[in-house]
Amino acid sequence: MKKLLISLFVTITAIFLFAGCCSAASMSYDNGILTIENMSDGGLVVQASYNDGGVLESVKLHEDVHNGENALTANEGDRLFLWNGTKTMKPECTVIVMYTFLEEYDLGDKMIIPFSTHGGSGWGSTKSELKTLIPNGNFVEGYSIAGTEARKDTTKSAVEKWLEGIELPKQAASQEDMVLAAYNIIQQAMVDADITTLRRVIKDDKTFTHMSGMVQTKEEYLADIESGALDYQSYKIENPTVTIDGNYAKLTARTTLTANAYGAQGSWPFNTTAWFENIGGEWIYCNEPSTTEPVSEKKTGEFDLEKGIVKLNSGYDMPLLGIGTYQLSNSQAENSVYWALRDGYRLIDTARIYGNEEGVGRGIKKAIDEGFVTRGEIFVTTKMWTSDFDNGASAIEGSLSRLGLDYIDLMILHHSQPSNDVTAYKAMEKAVNEGKLRSIGLSNYYTPSDFDRLVNATTITPALLQNETHPYHQSKEMKEHLKQYDTVMESWFPLGGRGNTTTLFNDETISSIAAAHNKTSAQIILRWHLQAGNIAIPGSSNEAHIAENYNIFDFKLTDEEMQRLTDIDKNTRFASY
Repeated sequence: MKKLLISLFVTITAIFLFAGCCSAASMSYDNGILTIENMSDGGLVVQASYNDGGVLESVKLHEDVHNGENALTANEGDRLFLWNGTKTMKPECTVIVMYTFLEEYDLGDKMIIPFSTHGGSGWGSTKSELKTLIPNGNFVEGYSIAGTEARKDTTKSAVEKWLEGIELPKQAASQEDMVLAAYNIIQQAMVDADITTLRRVIKDDKTFTHMSGMVQTKEEYLADIESGALDYQSYKIENPTVTIDGNYAKLTARTTLTANAYGAQGSWPFNTTAWFENIGGEWIYCNEPSTTEPVSEKKTGEFDLEKGIVKLNSGYDMPLLGIGTYQLSNSQAENSVYWALRDGYRLIDTARIYGNEEGVGRGIKKAIDEGFVTRGEIFVTTKMWTSDFDNGASAIEGSLSRLGLDYIDLMILHHSQPSNDVTAYKAMEKAVNEGKLRSIGLSNYYTPSDFDRLVNATTITPALLQNETHPYHQSKEMKEHLKQYDTVMESWFPLGGRGNTTTLFNDETISSIAAAHNKTSAQIILRWHLQAGNIAIPGSSNEAHIAENYNIFDFKLTDEEMQRLTDIDKNTRFASY
């Protein structure tokens, strides 16, 4: 049994956060002491204590107390910056200590229970600011009391009543419980108008049908919530039942929503049928799956050439053919991306080091504004450069800002760099949990040992590896190694790259197959990539070439032709980096 006794005497200012995991923990309060019992290793209690002079005496995490230190060591081994305990601080500086802690420590989507014994003036803006610092946290109603009241019997009764109303997580939550939790998160996010959370937990193609019969897309629905046209105020769920069938779950319940909907204020009870899809271990709100054909006919990593997509191991569908933007200026990238989206492309590839993310973002916005495509239909990839690896969070925010997007579909580490690529990858993992990135991967990892080095030191398996791949360098060893991870290969320089395309275009095998199909050599090479299991991102600033490169879905290479192309592999790269 793990037991923490946390003193809450008059001179102490404290905010407590209990991040419940799979625990049967219980809490009680008596004579100014809050007791937490049976807390699992996933539980977390933080206490900042001060003496009468306002000097920080201790910060407690689990059972570790560090007096007068500048850093706190968490049970996971993370080194966390707090406040300098040797400096004199005003009592309200506890909040600063807690904020600094929360900025450095990721509590994910854990249950957060705020508790303060310096609440003479109430919470003020504290709770709203805590929610900003823990955007994915599952907050329950906190409790705030004045320090002078901490040891009174009336306070004991009030605190115990509050504790009785907190339902702590049960051990080993079932999939059914996780579906219900997902539904609760959606309803609460609607009430909070938390657009970031709603974007993360709702599938892009989800539609919403109102009682009036009006049907909205996800983006239309979120826009109305964000503008206040749909102002959800409270919700109540009764008699929920969850049925799971494979990757899909059906939830039925009696739901009552209180809202101001398009000027009509009221409380509406209705029978709910909600569908969820398990994507990457998370239950995502989706449309009812078709009963006439499977929603996803292909397994993870298997190319669907008819639809032009592959399901990544992250659960997201990725287009097989995209537009690359290497060596394009911002204005060129803007035009190329716009032309590509107009012509049917849905995959865009860029990188911070290309210096054209802003142009890519402008091209995307232009295509959306002109009605060629919606944001949910576009798959955007960018890459983190090696000099940014020690500042991964800032690099991610920078790319989001330059692209003008609120999430990136795929971010890749641009090169192997053993000194700090694991640190950078972990920053991307955190961004996935925050909803800023959907999938993450690697580029320029050319040996199984180098790839495994990073995989074994991190948590989320790379969804994709982007390496130089073309008919003369077919990446056979790495592709075979990636199969165990359901990680797919993407080709940069799919046509050999600038200065080398002529070599491939004039190859006798490629040109003869092109003549047989009345296609160009470029089209034959790109079709080979897709049938061989490589995502391809040919780059171009030429409007005609962009259209030509996409025109490869109206023919198929024969098995004999595929073998001939396989046989010209020289296992030779054109690039030296």
